[in-house]
Amino acid sequence: MLLGALVFSSLYLNRALNNGERALVEDGELVSILISANNASRAFGDLKYWLADLAVSLLMRAETNAELAHERLLGALENLRPHDTETVLAVQSEIDLMMAKSLEAVEAYTDGQRVIGNTLMSEARKHTQLIDQRLATMVGNFEQQALKQRDNSLEDIRRTAWLSKLIMFAAIVIGLLLTVLVLHSIRTPLEKLVGAMKKITAGNLDATVPDVGHDEIGAMANTLKLFRDSLRERDRLAGERDQASTALELTQSQLNAALESISEGFCLYDANDRLLLCNRRYREVLYPDMEDTVVPGMQFETIMRQAARHGLIKDAVGKEDEWLAKRLQRHRHPGEAHIHQRGDGSWIRVDEGKTRDGGTVAVYTDITDLKLAEQELRQTRDEAERATKAKSTFLATMSHEIRTPMNGVIGMSNLLLNTDLDDEQRDYSQTIADSADALLTVINDVLDYSKIEAGKFDLDPQPMDLRGCIEGALDLITASADAKQLDLAYLIEKDTPEGVIADRARLRQILLNLLNNAVKFTHQGEIVLKVGSVEVPDEINRKMVQQNPAHTEIVGLEFSVKDTGIGIPQDKIHSLFQSFTQVDASTTRIYGGTGLGLAISKNLAEMMQGNIWVESAQGIGTTFYFTIFIPRTEIQRNARLHEAKPDLKGKNLLIVDDNATNIKILQAHAEEWSMGSTATQSPLEALEWIEAGKAFDVAILDYSMPLMNGIQLASRIRAHSNGQNLPLVLLSSLATLADVDKDQLQQVAFHVKLTKPIKPSPLLDVLMDIFAENPQQYERRLPGVETDYNEQTAEKLPMEVLLVDDNKTNQKLAQIVLKRLGYQPAIASNGLEAVEMQQANGFDLILMDIEMPEMDGVDATRRIRELNGDTAGAYIIAMTANAMQGDRERYLQAGMDGYISKPLRLNELVNGLESAYQHTAGRNVAAEV
Repeated sequence: MLLGALVFSSLYLNRALNNGERALVEDGELVSILISANNASRAFGDLKYWLADLAVSLLMRAETNAELAHERLLGALENLRPHDTETVLAVQSEIDLMMAKSLEAVEAYTDGQRVIGNTLMSEARKHTQLIDQRLATMVGNFEQQALKQRDNSLEDIRRTAWLSKLIMFAAIVIGLLLTVLVLHSIRTPLEKLVGAMKKITAGNLDATVPDVGHDEIGAMANTLKLFRDSLRERDRLAGERDQASTALELTQSQLNAALESISEGFCLYDANDRLLLCNRRYREVLYPDMEDTVVPGMQFETIMRQAARHGLIKDAVGKEDEWLAKRLQRHRHPGEAHIHQRGDGSWIRVDEGKTRDGGTVAVYTDITDLKLAEQELRQTRDEAERATKAKSTFLATMSHEIRTPMNGVIGMSNLLLNTDLDDEQRDYSQTIADSADALLTVINDVLDYSKIEAGKFDLDPQPMDLRGCIEGALDLITASADAKQLDLAYLIEKDTPEGVIADRARLRQILLNLLNNAVKFTHQGEIVLKVGSVEVPDEINRKMVQQNPAHTEIVGLEFSVKDTGIGIPQDKIHSLFQSFTQVDASTTRIYGGTGLGLAISKNLAEMMQGNIWVESAQGIGTTFYFTIFIPRTEIQRNARLHEAKPDLKGKNLLIVDDNATNIKILQAHAEEWSMGSTATQSPLEALEWIEAGKAFDVAILDYSMPLMNGIQLASRIRAHSNGQNLPLVLLSSLATLADVDKDQLQQVAFHVKLTKPIKPSPLLDVLMDIFAENPQQYERRLPGVETDYNEQTAEKLPMEVLLVDDNKTNQKLAQIVLKRLGYQPAIASNGLEAVEMQQANGFDLILMDIEMPEMDGVDATRRIRELNGDTAGAYIIAMTANAMQGDRERYLQAGMDGYISKPLRLNELVNGLESAYQHTAGRNVAAEV
């Protein structure tokens, strides 16, 4: 019976213990589920932290940690999915939306679009709050299940303990010792577990769970430990969640403070045009007295309509519906920023853009100060343009008013010089003419500089002969160089192109400025002009080809003008190319000049893509360099000056010149033409060679040499038998040659006399003439300006001429000049008379002044071109003192055929007569046909 009771009690207790074990196992499963839920909550807390850190710092580490937290969160949710599928799926959906918005915000911050980034982060926080709520609910549910299970387990344990007491009490009679042992082995550890469980349920999570072995009670102890640890983890996660929530609230507060601190108005509308958020600037400053309207949730159209009705938008006054329609169109389809004026006169620029979810973010900037500054700048510009126009008008007027009397002074002085005068009268007349030319040079320099300064100076590039331009410039200064007994030479390098496209007049102007300066500041010695090629920089080549694709070959030219003059101090070189500047005040007094020549030359060189600079040593001399970059072209020349000449091959040339530069140039030409050359600076050494029987085929002798001049040397050569038939060429200046007795020249029997500077073309003609089978006397045509009046001009160029000018002095001057050329011009005093006289008589050529009373020259030309028949086809030349930029083009557009600037130059007038005659002859031939 005792055994049965023991067996029964044992079986009963075993069953009760099994039930307790199952309860503990179920408790363990609930604890595991609770741990997974807590893990999910902790992983989500990490994910929120690292996403917030990524949005702020944009660091790769934050992105990596966020991805790891996301993976842990998804793993924890996957473990919970069998136990609460609906909640887990809802949480996963919200996590995906939150992740998408957060990453879009990070991209916006990366692109610098902080407004859009803040908007996206705000939307992500909404999903975060939903996830927190659902995770908290799920953890709470699992905790309630665990607590319920714990209570059930405790109830089972109490029941088992009570039954155990009852069995032990019933069995005490049978076996007190057995009961005591059973009670001791079961009741004591259970009481410890109950005590520990009470402490834990009372909130003491630091309570120690006793180690009661590895049996069922030990399993219950382990389950209790897991339960205690899960509660600890829950508290830790709750603390982290509170910290993250506090940080999020702080970030939101900082964002709001930042939006409120900016000076621009800021607003964000959703895809349905409802206001989501805005700052105080937008709400109170831009839309005052509309606090009830400018609130979150209000439609954009409603806000704009109320603003228009309150008179806040100037453009909307009187046309609210039209303005509102345009404003809504711009708001819903934003493009470039637009500007509107408000009712208080201020100006607002609106920058709008679309967010990824279809909303609209906008920034309103007050640009009133900018508009006022722009208006002031526009007024300043207009005033400057009026001042520039007034200056140009003043310069044009002054040019006309100065050139008109200058025309009379220069013209009459030239006419006077062509009359019979004694020496004193001729000296006075020449002084008048020279002074007038000097004054005209000053006027031209001032006008050119004014054009450059006003940006109205343009080049007129045309195909031209480079050598001809250079030689023409040298011709113009030859007389002044001869007057100071200076040697003038030039050398064009072999690889220098002959044909180029450039403004011939402006290139010659640079050369004349530099050459005239060299003559002015050099008292003895030489002036040497050299021209060679330089490499064209790729940038300049591309630029010029882009400007004109037809110019496929661009060349660079370097010019140098070297003199042996007074030199320039090193500390003064930097100011040379400044306007109205010379080396010092004493130079201005001694040498004169405006100080504009080099400044104009610098601007001209730069307009030709080049540069200008100077090297100088005081007391030794100065070398000016300048470069230009221009298109190359082909020109037709009679002779190739840099090619070998078979007729000259093997001929031996004797050169006698005390100037080393001239010797170098002559030897270079001789080498190019396949000639041999022997040179010396000593006339006595040359005589020794002749007397010694050294064979020469031709000799070039300089006139001005020490100890013995060129004529004396030639006489000594002719006196020797070896030199009696030797062709001799004399080099001299025009001034020097004019002082030589003609009989003395004829006695020496020079083959030809050439003037300096040495030019290869006439020199080659002389040499070819000497060595031809039928030699002919070479007679060189001296280039220069036509200064003699030829009464046969009218016979060669017969025309009926009408002179139109209101100035009596100009009428008298032009009439005398034309009469000396053989013409009998008719006179008209204004444009109206000119039209009437042309209609009545039909003149071939009309010399038309511009500034005249009743009708000016431009209107008169237009009226003449409207006449019937041949009278409308007269050749009309503008002959005016206007010399400003654009005058020539304006006259040609009006129907004129030519342009002559006053003061009147005879060669320009003769050229105009020739052009007019060709035009008239061609018209007559066409009429006959």
